[in-house]
Amino acid sequence: MSKDWNPSARVAFRFGVVYLTLFALATQISGSLIPNLWFTYRGLGRLWPMRDVTHWVGRTVFGIDVPLDDVSGGETVFFWIQWSWVIAASVAIAAIWTLLALGAEARSAKAARRRSYTSSLDRRSSERAKAALPAVSLVVRLVLAASLLEYGMTKVIPTQFPAPPLTALVTPVGEMTLSALLWTTIGSAPAYQIITGCVEVLAGVLLILPWTTTLGALLGLASLLQVLLLNFTFDIGVKLVTLHLIVLAGILLAPVAQPLAAVMVRVSRTDSFRLKPEATSRSPRRWRLASTCSARLAISTGASGRRAAAAARGRSSTASGTSSGCRWTMRFGRRS
Repeated sequence: MSKDWNPSARVAFRFGVVYLTLFALATQISGSLIPNLWFTYRGLGRLWPMRDVTHWVGRTVFGIDVPLDDVSGGETVFFWIQWSWVIAASVAIAAIWTLLALGAEARSAKAARRRSYTSSLDRRSSERAKAALPAVSLVVRLVLAASLLEYGMTKVIPTQFPAPPLTALVTPVGEMTLSALLWTTIGSAPAYQIITGCVEVLAGVLLILPWTTTLGALLGLASLLQVLLLNFTFDIGVKLVTLHLIVLAGILLAPVAQPLAAVMVRVSRTDSFRLKPEATSRSPRRWRLASTCSARLAISTGASGRRAAAAARGRSSTASGTSSGCRWTMRFGRRS
């Protein structure tokens, strides 16, 4: 990202803050932030005023006359209608926020020159948006950690997928729904459930600690992707909630996306092999020089010199033919 955020980036930042806040408040994501043993709280979506707004939108906008099921969990019609007006409200609030920010900046820079006014306006807006990033990152960390800790503990202490009852064990597989089949399968394998729960708990603990945020976000992302795959393949009704938790993990990993991509995607340059002859101290050239000198000396000394010259020539031929004067070594070289 550039040094100064452009206007579209600032608008996207405002929309993201508003939308993720409203969605978390409406769903069980905010419920994970309030651990308690006295009452059940799974978000404001089924409470006033969000519940009443959803019923009003269903009647007025979508023309639904039948009462909406706002009690059952999962992604019911009530849930999708609520999600639709949360998006619309986020767009409206982000637009109002942007207009108010522009008005405030315009009033503060009204006396400045036109050229310096524009650059000063963009710079101040960028600085204000960036100043909110540490607080946003802290909230995202805590929200994601709370959700991972809650779902992880329900697996470490096997309550999310309890042991299947006898009625489930004697039911033919073809008569089970996909969700019932998943619950029966994982409930029959408590070791798998406990191990996946430990991974989620570990990710939540790492997210709480500031110096292990990246590791916790990576571990949480891997765990949530596996959960999302199960949700889609077995038609579990928390797909949208899981997708938003993955988005939160992505927000935490965004500042270190480039280094992570360099580490995980980069193909390290391999070294090539090449054969290179390395001459020894006794090279063939030196052998030929020595043999020539020996031959001349032998010729000058008579018949015994002839035998010595023949022996010297044999040694020279053997040395040049078999390349005994050099040895081949395997060396590594950088591939260009």
